Amino acid sequence: MANPPPPYDNITGISRAVMKDNAQETIGDYNGVARPSELVVDQLTQDIYVGNTNGNLTLVAYGAGVTNSVSFDPQFRDVANTFAGGTATASYIIQGPLCFIHVYVDFNGATNFGNTQYQVTLPVPAVNTFRLAGGSLHQTAGAGAPALYHIAGICDIAVSNVLLPLYYSGTVTDLNWKFNTPGNGNWQSGAHFDLSGTYQITI
Repeated sequence: MANPPPPYDNITGISRAVMKDNAQETIGDYNGVARPSELVVDQLTQDIYVGNTNGNLTLVAYGAGVTNSVSFDPQFRDVANTFAGGTATASYIIQGPLCFIHVYVDFNGATNFGNTQYQVTLPVPAVNTFRLAGGSLHQTAGAGAPALYHIAGICDIAVSNVLLPLYYSGTVTDLNWKFNTPGNGNWQSGAHFDLSGTYQITI
């Protein structure tokens, strides 16, 4: 407990950081009793906080955090959930309020390409609506091969904060990516899909 307790008055000049470990104190416990301009480091994430005159902690820098890549099931499918076969793998890394994902789908062995728009499921809910534009469909066989198609995902949190419907670039607007588009579905003869990007999450 701060002595005297906040709020503090007449705080001017400078503050110096003094090293003091407190292994049993959490950021949540210390929030509200910190001293003005006191630097506080979370030992688990190395996130850095600064105390204000009310004793509250303000996050000013993200540390190492959890940066290991974690695998997840992207649940690649069409809206009607009839897509079958193929191989979908994905991973994510969380850095502070940001989540970086990579999704890979190999269509080799697909037995049913579905009949509606494709989508993936995010590993962590999004905090706001966003567009993830770092996707590409690589057609390796069939009419027109080799060909590359730009694929983007749009997460509309008014609909869902974890579903990412997939689109390809059209001349006027993005169009639904599904079994027979783009390229009249010729990509079904041989293709793989990559999607990478970062979005904001709630922490």
